[in-house]
Amino acid sequence: MKANGAPAILRRAQDRHSLGASLRIARIFGALVNSKVVFVFASVLALAACSGPTNDAARQPTQTPWIIFVPVTATPEPVVITPLPTVTQGKAAATPAPTRAATVRPAPSRTFTAVPVVVQPTSAPACNIGTVRLTFPENGAPRSTKRNAGGGDAFIFNWEPPAALSGFGDAKVGYQLDMVSRRTGTNQVVNGATKMISNNKFLENRKQFVFEKNAVKSLAAGDDASVEWKVTVVRATGSFDDASFEQVPAINCGPPSETRTIKLEVVD
Repeated sequence: MKANGAPAILRRAQDRHSLGASLRIARIFGALVNSKVVFVFASVLALAACSGPTNDAARQPTQTPWIIFVPVTATPEPVVITPLPTVTQGKAAATPAPTRAATVRPAPSRTFTAVPVVVQPTSAPACNIGTVRLTFPENGAPRSTKRNAGGGDAFIFNWEPPAALSGFGDAKVGYQLDMVSRRTGTNQVVNGATKMISNNKFLENRKQFVFEKNAVKSLAAGDDASVEWKVTVVRATGSFDDASFEQVPAINCGPPSETRTIKLEVVD
């Protein structure tokens, strides 16, 4: 009994090991098949392990454990695939763009205004000669003229030319005599006159300029007046009119002289 006891215990252990291995296989396999089939498979393995001769002496210690394989056909449950709703992206029918007739716009008319070209006159050369010194008549000298009939006084003017014009020379250099008459008592401007003479003519007339009687009468204009007068050295852009002594274009060649006054009385 003692000699056969050890092998019997060994065989039981082997049987238990085989049973445990079978159960582990069934568990792994059960993860892949239906749980009910696995249960049947495991039950068969358990019964097989427990059946057989119970005589421990009939078993040899060298016996190899055996495993019964039962083919199991597992019918997989049908897989129902719920199709996703089909979304149809419909494209809106393209609406043809309205046909626009090509509009031909007329080119804007441009009016070009010709800019007048102003031709600047050639400036005369700078002139700096000096100022005259008035000598006659004295400031405030009295003179008279007739109201209706002719007659009366003429104005005789004298002045001393600057040093540069002490002798005959440039015919374009001369003098401009300006006169303005104002009404006595109101200082209102009544009339005026401007005369011009070349230096050569002035020297020829012995440094004298005469303003005629009728011209003096026009300065009074029928009533007493105060006549202011002054002289400026000028250079004519053309030539002087020494016959009429009328004013011609010219430039100043120095500041004007002092201004003197003649008391003009109108008599009957």
